[in-house]
Amino acid sequence: MGSRKEEGYIDPSDNRYLKSNDHSHRIQNPLDQYYVDMISRMYPAMYTAPLLADQPNGDTRPIFFCEYAHAMGNSAGNIKDFWDQWRNTKRIIGGCIWEFKDQGLLKKDSLGVPFYAYGGDYGEKYFDNFTIKGIVNADGAPKGVMFECKRVFQPLEAELVDAPKRLIRITNRGAVKNSNDYNGMLSVREDGYVVLSKAMPELSIPAGKDTIINISSYLPAMKAGSAYHVGIRFDLKENEAWAGKGFEIASNQFLVREGNPKKPVPPSSNTLVVTDTKDNVSIKGQNFTIGFTKAIRGGLFSYIYNGKEQVKQTLLPDFTRPLTDNDKRGWKPQRKLKQWYYEDLELVNTTVDKKPGSVMVTNSYSLINDSARVKTIYTIYGDGVIKINYTLTVKPGLPNIPKVGMQMGIERSYDYIEWFGRGEKENYIDKNYGADEGIYRLPVHEFMENYVVPQENGNRTDVRWMFLANKQKEGLLVVADSLLSMSAWPYTEENILNAKHTNRLKDAGLVTLNIDLIQMGVGGNDSWSDVAAPLDKYQVPARDYNYSFYLVPFNAKQKLAGLRSKEIKY
Repeated sequence: MGSRKEEGYIDPSDNRYLKSNDHSHRIQNPLDQYYVDMISRMYPAMYTAPLLADQPNGDTRPIFFCEYAHAMGNSAGNIKDFWDQWRNTKRIIGGCIWEFKDQGLLKKDSLGVPFYAYGGDYGEKYFDNFTIKGIVNADGAPKGVMFECKRVFQPLEAELVDAPKRLIRITNRGAVKNSNDYNGMLSVREDGYVVLSKAMPELSIPAGKDTIINISSYLPAMKAGSAYHVGIRFDLKENEAWAGKGFEIASNQFLVREGNPKKPVPPSSNTLVVTDTKDNVSIKGQNFTIGFTKAIRGGLFSYIYNGKEQVKQTLLPDFTRPLTDNDKRGWKPQRKLKQWYYEDLELVNTTVDKKPGSVMVTNSYSLINDSARVKTIYTIYGDGVIKINYTLTVKPGLPNIPKVGMQMGIERSYDYIEWFGRGEKENYIDKNYGADEGIYRLPVHEFMENYVVPQENGNRTDVRWMFLANKQKEGLLVVADSLLSMSAWPYTEENILNAKHTNRLKDAGLVTLNIDLIQMGVGGNDSWSDVAAPLDKYQVPARDYNYSFYLVPFNAKQKLAGLRSKEIKY
């Protein structure tokens, strides 16, 4: 096939020769020879597709990305950005994520602890985890990014086109099937809880067409102050060889009304006793004692409530995450953004201000040779609730920030996690399109994404509140004043950073809790160059930031965490 002078020539008598009536096979080669059916490239950046499609060379062949989105470890960010671009760029017909499944082998260490092995773990000289790059785990369990892919690739797409009028456009992106092959369902969440689920009338949308529907008649009366999300899904009507009746084919979710805090609940008038010494500040209430250290880094180091210590590791400003494979092997933020990885946070001063019904403790920090400053204001109320207000001030000239947030260690038994945010699987700002907002519950080991090579994992975006509790439903409730980025691990950040296999992760005797305003995306257009970095829109510019949240000791036997969260915004 082609010219006898060209590499790869196949004679027509050869069984491998593609017959003229065989439409199931097309050939590609990134060298763009004249005899291939399509143009192809590997590991594009966002500029690649328009650059190829718009070349004034007269080539009209389809463009196919034979490998893209290198899914190594916590990766495959900006899939939606790729496909939003490709669906609107001539000649682009898609691509292949590299790759589907982690190629790890289950092995046990000398103590009988199982882990997934990779290159070098059987005595060979080659020691590398380059085979661990799938959107599903080695055992076939889907990672969080699988749900991102599913939504981006789904054949039916719903979008809110007019929120006040409650108008939804539904597009059939398929090539053959009509939307009437599927059953439609609409659901409504009130403050994260499902309050309505209703079948939709059959929609007949031919392939490649769209329609607009009005969902006003489906919506319940909306309560003042509550947030409402509408979900639309389409399921199989009948059993198929690859999935059963009722399997979800497509889904989308929309915020139709944002919630507002209820009227402030007056703070408790319980007396607070303050002790301010050279080394510490102590605030004592009716059933709690809260302690701040004035040591080098300062911070909230003790929070005893009903005789039980809540804090196992001091709450401090935090700017980094455990490196991902893309970080370590690819764009290397630990070098490009090194000021934040070696920030030398230093406590400048601590002040105490007692007011009627509350006490304010302010910690002022300097970092990066005073190129940045952080101020944390803790307001302690008479009922033991703490409000933390965080302000970061940055001078010009600093690089982007890996994340803006705070980290602490809490009681180890608080390892059952409930939250109102995106889920159920982990998600990041560049891969959360497939994660719906709702209320989810998971034990900490399932809340994490247990990558074969330990690295940053388990983040949830758009978190409004998170409750970490023990088996008795006693724990610590974190309530946001804005949408937060949060994660929790039963390990230290240092352990995750340095471990090469999961059997090297050691229970820290606490739960590491990250309470962040924002964390950069994971990137992953490749895993070995600067292209591995998150897109600019998913990085965190070095500028001033401010956010606040509440820490609330809580027992869920009394009421739902979501109800308690709406009571404490003073």
